[in-house]
Amino acid sequence: MGRYNQAQMYVEPNLKWIESVIISYNQSTKDNPWYKQIVVEGSSICQLTGSKSACCGNAGAPLTLGDVQIGLAAYIPANCFREYPLVYTKVAKYVEWIKENSDI
Repeated sequence: MGRYNQAQMYVEPNLKWIESVIISYNQSTKDNPWYKQIVVEGSSICQLTGSKSACCGNAGAPLTLGDVQIGLAAYIPANCFREYPLVYTKVAKYVEWIKENSDI
């Protein structure tokens, strides 16, 4: 769901997927020191996507490993820059909060 690029005016109704690489906190901040302001070590998952990427309108999109959701899109670089890591909130860090505040 969401948009493929900044110029796209409509929201795609179907969830798309890509294969990508999960990188460490150190890898995500090494060449991008300003990422230290948005990446929370231990609570974030950083993803390199290569030629395809999430884009504006994809905030909250799932990051899955197999059939398990492990993250929610939290930060997508402006203009969908594919050379910068995407940042996801790590769902596992919030399982207790989710249980306490939902019907799950």
